[in-house]
Amino acid sequence: MMMVGESYPFFRGNYYMTIIREEHDLIREFVGYKDSKVVAAPEAWLDLRIKGSQLSQYFRRKCKYSPKGLFSYPACMDERRYSMHWISEARRNSWHVLLDATGLDAGQDRLTLALHRPDFVVCMVDNTHDQPSKITCLLVRKRSFDTMATSP
Repeated sequence: MMMVGESYPFFRGNYYMTIIREEHDLIREFVGYKDSKVVAAPEAWLDLRIKGSQLSQYFRRKCKYSPKGLFSYPACMDERRYSMHWISEARRNSWHVLLDATGLDAGQDRLTLALHRPDFVVCMVDNTHDQPSKITCLLVRKRSFDTMATSP
Protein backbone atom coordinates (compact mmCIF):
# COMPACT_ATOMS: atom_id res chain seq x y z
CA MET A 1 0.00 0.00 0.00
CA MET A 2 2.88 2.33 0.70
CA MET A 3 4.12 1.94 -2.87
CA VAL A 4 0.73 2.99 -4.24
CA GLY A 5 0.53 5.91 -1.78
CA GLU A 6 3.97 7.18 -2.77
CA SER A 7 3.48 6.91 -6.50
CA TYR A 8 -0.23 7.71 -7.00
CA PRO A 9 -0.70 11.18 -8.53
CA PHE A 10 -2.61 12.82 -5.68
CA PHE A 11 -2.98 16.57 -6.06
CA ARG A 12 -5.15 19.42 -4.79
CA GLY A 13 -8.69 18.82 -5.99
CA ASN A 14 -8.81 15.04 -6.18
CA TYR A 15 -9.91 12.54 -3.54
CA TYR A 16 -8.84 9.50 -1.63
CA MET A 17 -11.91 7.58 -0.45
CA THR A 18 -11.27 4.64 1.84
CA ILE A 19 -13.24 2.02 3.72
CA ILE A 20 -10.06 0.48 5.16
CA ARG A 21 -9.51 1.12 8.86
CA GLU A 22 -7.01 3.83 9.68
CA GLU A 23 -4.57 1.50 11.47
CA HIS A 24 -4.26 -0.66 8.31
CA ASP A 25 -4.39 2.16 5.75
CA LEU A 26 -0.89 3.26 4.78
CA ILE A 27 -2.00 5.62 2.02
CA ARG A 28 -3.69 8.37 4.10
CA GLU A 29 -0.34 9.80 5.17
CA PHE A 30 0.70 10.45 1.56
CA VAL A 31 -2.64 12.02 0.67
CA GLY A 32 -2.14 14.71 3.31
CA TYR A 33 1.27 15.64 1.92
CA LYS A 34 -0.20 16.25 -1.52
CA ASP A 35 -3.25 18.34 -0.46
CA SER A 36 -5.85 15.83 -1.63
CA LYS A 37 -9.00 15.24 0.36
CA VAL A 38 -9.51 12.08 2.40
CA VAL A 39 -13.04 10.71 2.60
CA ALA A 40 -13.18 8.07 5.33
CA ALA A 41 -16.35 6.19 4.44
CA PRO A 42 -17.90 4.10 7.23
CA GLU A 43 -18.12 0.34 6.78
CA ALA A 44 -21.94 0.61 6.90
CA TRP A 45 -21.85 2.19 3.42
CA LEU A 46 -20.81 -1.16 1.94
CA ASP A 47 -24.31 -2.46 2.51
CA LEU A 48 -25.95 -2.70 -0.93
CA ARG A 49 -29.29 -1.55 0.45
CA ILE A 50 -30.15 1.96 1.69
CA LYS A 51 -26.77 2.97 3.12
CA GLY A 52 -25.05 2.02 -0.14
CA SER A 53 -26.69 4.97 -1.85
CA GLN A 54 -24.40 7.30 0.13
CA LEU A 55 -21.35 5.56 -1.32
CA SER A 56 -22.85 5.83 -4.81
CA GLN A 57 -23.40 9.56 -4.27
CA TYR A 58 -19.72 10.02 -3.46
CA PHE A 59 -18.74 8.15 -6.61
CA ARG A 60 -20.97 10.42 -8.70
CA ARG A 61 -19.69 13.59 -7.01
CA LYS A 62 -18.64 16.21 -9.54
CA CYS A 63 -14.96 16.76 -10.03
CA LYS A 64 -13.18 18.65 -12.79
CA TYR A 65 -10.43 16.02 -12.89
CA SER A 66 -10.49 12.52 -14.29
CA PRO A 67 -9.82 10.18 -12.62
CA LYS A 68 -11.47 11.70 -9.56
CA GLY A 69 -9.08 9.92 -7.23
CA LEU A 70 -8.39 6.59 -5.57
CA PHE A 71 -10.91 4.36 -3.80
CA SER A 72 -9.45 1.80 -1.35
CA TYR A 73 -11.73 -1.13 -0.81
CA PRO A 74 -11.32 -4.23 1.38
CA ALA A 75 -12.36 -7.53 -0.17
CA CYS A 76 -12.79 -8.92 3.34
CA MET A 77 -12.89 -7.33 6.79
CA ASP A 78 -13.40 -9.15 10.10
CA GLU A 79 -14.04 -12.39 8.17
CA ARG A 80 -16.91 -10.74 6.30
CA ARG A 81 -16.58 -10.75 2.53
CA TYR A 82 -17.86 -7.71 0.63
CA SER A 83 -19.47 -7.42 -2.79
CA MET A 84 -17.19 -6.60 -5.70
CA HIS A 85 -20.02 -4.43 -7.06
CA TRP A 86 -18.40 -1.33 -5.59
CA ILE A 87 -15.27 -1.81 -7.69
CA SER A 88 -17.30 -1.67 -10.90
CA GLU A 89 -19.37 1.24 -9.61
CA ALA A 90 -16.28 3.28 -8.75
CA ARG A 91 -14.57 2.58 -12.07
CA ARG A 92 -17.76 3.46 -13.98
CA ASN A 93 -17.66 6.87 -12.26
CA SER A 94 -13.99 7.61 -13.12
CA TRP A 95 -12.23 6.44 -9.96
CA HIS A 96 -9.13 4.29 -9.66
CA VAL A 97 -9.65 1.33 -7.30
CA LEU A 98 -7.23 -0.34 -4.91
CA LEU A 99 -8.55 -3.70 -3.75
CA ASP A 100 -7.10 -4.89 -0.45
CA ALA A 101 -7.32 -8.68 -0.65
CA THR A 102 -4.93 -9.40 2.22
CA GLY A 103 -7.79 -10.64 4.42
CA LEU A 104 -8.75 -13.43 2.02
CA ASP A 105 -7.58 -17.01 2.32
CA ALA A 106 -5.45 -17.55 -0.80
CA GLY A 107 -6.16 -21.26 -0.84
CA GLN A 108 -9.95 -21.04 -0.67
CA ASP A 109 -11.21 -17.60 -1.77
CA ARG A 110 -11.36 -16.59 -5.42
CA LEU A 111 -11.38 -13.09 -6.85
CA THR A 112 -13.04 -12.28 -10.15
CA LEU A 113 -10.50 -9.67 -11.20
CA ALA A 114 -11.27 -9.99 -14.91
CA LEU A 115 -14.90 -9.10 -14.27
CA HIS A 116 -14.48 -6.16 -11.88
CA ARG A 117 -11.03 -4.97 -13.02
CA PRO A 118 -9.54 -3.08 -10.05
CA ASP A 119 -6.54 -0.92 -10.89
CA PHE A 120 -4.43 -2.16 -7.97
CA VAL A 121 -4.66 -5.32 -5.89
CA VAL A 122 -2.75 -5.88 -2.66
CA CYS A 123 -2.74 -9.52 -1.61
CA MET A 124 -0.88 -11.91 0.64
CA VAL A 125 0.08 -15.47 -0.21
CA ASP A 126 0.67 -17.84 2.70
CA ASN A 127 3.20 -20.61 2.16
CA THR A 128 2.31 -23.35 4.65
CA HIS A 129 4.87 -25.96 3.61
CA ASP A 130 7.94 -26.90 5.67
CA GLN A 131 8.99 -23.30 6.32
CA PRO A 132 5.91 -21.06 6.63
CA SER A 133 6.31 -17.63 5.12
CA LYS A 134 4.10 -14.85 3.78
CA ILE A 135 4.55 -13.08 0.47
CA THR A 136 2.85 -9.74 -0.08
CA CYS A 137 2.01 -8.86 -3.68
CA LEU A 138 0.98 -5.72 -5.53
CA LEU A 139 -0.78 -6.25 -8.85
CA VAL A 140 -1.17 -3.22 -11.12
CA ARG A 141 -3.18 -2.95 -14.34
CA LYS A 142 -0.96 -1.78 -17.18
CA ARG A 143 -3.25 1.14 -18.06
CA SER A 144 -3.22 2.31 -14.43
CA PHE A 145 0.55 1.98 -14.27
CA ASP A 146 0.86 4.23 -17.31
CA THR A 147 -1.39 6.80 -15.60
CA MET A 148 0.85 6.84 -12.52
CA ALA A 149 3.96 7.25 -14.65
CA THR A 150 2.52 10.35 -16.36
CA SER A 151 1.11 12.07 -13.27
CA PRO A 152 0.51 15.87 -13.30
